[in-house]
Amino acid sequence: MNKFFFLDLETTGLDAATCHILEVAAVITDHKLNILEEYTTPIWAPPSTLQAMDDWCKTTHKNSGLLVDVAETSVTLAEAELTLQKLKRKHFPVEKPAISGSSVHFDKRFIDQHMPTFSKELSHRIIDVSSFMGALSNYHNFIIESKREKPVHRAFPDIIDSIGYLKGYLERFK
Repeated sequence: MNKFFFLDLETTGLDAATCHILEVAAVITDHKLNILEEYTTPIWAPPSTLQAMDDWCKTTHKNSGLLVDVAETSVTLAEAELTLQKLKRKHFPVEKPAISGSSVHFDKRFIDQHMPTFSKELSHRIIDVSSFMGALSNYHNFIIESKREKPVHRAFPDIIDSIGYLKGYLERFK
């Protein structure tokens, strides 16, 4: 049975070498993009890490409620990595799945940097929904709108949007 491993992260910035993961979400779907299992958690970070964020991150993560969730959680990055590994092994016991999502190359860099054990269990391939979006809007003037009024920059809702976009593109070209 073919499945997709959707992944999204929220971070303290854009540089995987100097910034940190604040939230992770993963969704496993079947080949028809029906959700089979999901996981999402904020990741605890010390106040010094949060204070070092740029103004855009501080404002965005405050407005989304992520900063409150990060302050209230006790989940560490290592615990989240272990949970992701278990999820991967449950649904992809032998194969190394490609990760799916929007601009997922960004997330892959953070996984490589901050979750190296989990990274080794993933394929080098990615299924980037935003690439479909760019190609189809440029060449076919085909645009799928988000069901949300504006992005909230939270990992799980962003995955749900990515799944919705991919469903729309695949339905259009059946």
